Amino acid sequence: MRPLTRMLAAGLLATGTVLTAAGAASAAPATARQAACPAGSTEVADVPLFVQPGSVRYFVGTPNNLTSGAAAILKPRENSTTEWVFCQFSGASDVVINRGLYLTSRSTSPGGNVTVETPGDGGTGFSSQHWFVALGEGVLVATNVKTGLSLRVRNSGPVMRQTVTTGFTATAWSDNSGGTWGTATEVPGTATLNAGGDAIVTSVSCASAGNCSAGGWYFDSSRNRQAFVVSQVNGTWGTAKEVPGTDTLNQGFASLNSVSCASAGNCSAGGQYTDSSGSQAFVVSQVSGTWGKAKEVPGTAALNTGRTAAINSVSCASAGNCSAGGSYLDSSGHAQAFVVSQVNGTWSTAREVPGTATLNTGNDAINSVSCGSAGNCSAGGYYRDSSGNRQAFVVNEVNGTWRKANEVAAALNQGGGRAGALVLSVSCASAGNCSAGGGYTDSSGRSQAFVVNEVNGTWRAAMEVPGTATLNTGEAAIDSVSCASAGNCSAGGQYTDSSGHAQAFVVSQIDGTWRAAMEVPGTATLNQLEASLNSVSCASPGNCSAGGDYSSTGHTQAFVVSQVNGTWGKAKEVPGTATLNQGPEADLNSVSCASAGHCSAGGDYTDSSGHAQAFVVSQA
Repeated sequence: MRPLTRMLAAGLLATGTVLTAAGAASAAPATARQAACPAGSTEVADVPLFVQPGSVRYFVGTPNNLTSGAAAILKPRENSTTEWVFCQFSGASDVVINRGLYLTSRSTSPGGNVTVETPGDGGTGFSSQHWFVALGEGVLVATNVKTGLSLRVRNSGPVMRQTVTTGFTATAWSDNSGGTWGTATEVPGTATLNAGGDAIVTSVSCASAGNCSAGGWYFDSSRNRQAFVVSQVNGTWGTAKEVPGTDTLNQGFASLNSVSCASAGNCSAGGQYTDSSGSQAFVVSQVSGTWGKAKEVPGTAALNTGRTAAINSVSCASAGNCSAGGSYLDSSGHAQAFVVSQVNGTWSTAREVPGTATLNTGNDAINSVSCGSAGNCSAGGYYRDSSGNRQAFVVNEVNGTWRKANEVAAALNQGGGRAGALVLSVSCASAGNCSAGGGYTDSSGRSQAFVVNEVNGTWRAAMEVPGTATLNTGEAAIDSVSCASAGNCSAGGQYTDSSGHAQAFVVSQIDGTWRAAMEVPGTATLNQLEASLNSVSCASPGNCSAGGDYSSTGHTQAFVVSQVNGTWGKAKEVPGTATLNQGPEADLNSVSCASAGHCSAGGDYTDSSGHAQAFVVSQA
């Protein structure tokens, strides 16, 4: 516990405070004025409680008279500015715990934030970092603290779990579902569309809680692959439909590869289709909840003389203001990277990524695009240099103009060859403040994971993901990055363990510094062979969800995992997929979070006939 002298110096104790034998602070019993406890609860008398007068109040100690296992809230006494009381619930509680701790509060009124101060200075004192959690009216509490137990809070705020210690301190957040994942369901309408046997969700984007769009592909009765979109409105998924306009454009093979929503019902998406001459890139937009007609990306007809083009990534900063990127084949049969922007709802003419004509002597492509604000985006991908080695690049759009692409990870990428380096994911929290990740080949010929940061418009040096040197014995890469604010991101991918098996990892950036990567908690138990993290999305710093797949009993299963207040919880199989997935494989391909604990995701599973089917699942 914190030494008494340091508590006094910090203003946590004042004249008249009583210390129990255990070192907890107390005061004289509260007076018997009306407590105005909520329905279903009663005031508990003779509660050791200390109140420091003024605008900031601290509550320290361990309540004596609360029933073990019961729930209670700490709230101001009615018509009092200095006295607070405990209201204990007698029935079903909002706190699921046998023993617990009441939380330190910096709130001056019911409905305010609760502050949990974590131990610092080697565990002997309080750290300066506070965790703010909206819990509704009062402060949730429970009694009889015992080290190592978990506190699970259910109220108007997010669902949390917290490991507690004795006295009035609490450890950092240790485990949390980050909200409750519902049951995965087949995408409504795909049972009718998918007459040819297979369907997959490739991309999901949520603009607000319960308001998302998703897309992918399915096979029609003629075994032609078609692109579909589906929207979630106020938590309910509508009926999937073929992307409008692709019935005319597509003559054989179509797919929606990426979707991005700037606000509810206002999204843009892109992919590819096949006409009589080859593969073409398309874009399509949703305005006020209605999807318009897909069209070939303006300008790609002139660029794509090799007849193979596709949009790989789309990002929208505001409704009707988006950027996208992909690749096309030139007349020499080489793949070239292109970018295209949408301004006020109109798509401009696609162009080769500036600078790649000089960099690229073989094939290149844009893999990922992210926009921090309208007209200010970053993108990344790869190209082939004059030696035939694959190199990673990034490129910025500034005030609507795409600048020259720059190589990244050149110092790291010593292996060359076909593996080489590439950027797989980019995420921008604001204009000019982004992070990206991917893979490179070291001098031993092994693939390693890297991250690289853009700060105020300047890309810094790429670095190997901290911790992966220890984890990885074969191949590693970052597959997905998501930034909630500048310098606060999470990312994930896979590495090869000492047994030669692929494992999923996560890594977080806090205040601009990347911490050590770790195996996704819980996957060691779930995974019997191979695991990978495919997608991550962060709604606020330290509050993210991610998903991927793992091997179990000869089948591949889909998993989800959540990060709450900076700590990753345990991965679990996507609820409902155990029933849906009757064949060899289920995968979670994309996740998107509109707010902490409110996410949607999509992927595919194998039905009893051995066909792939598309699913969606939501967290609330």
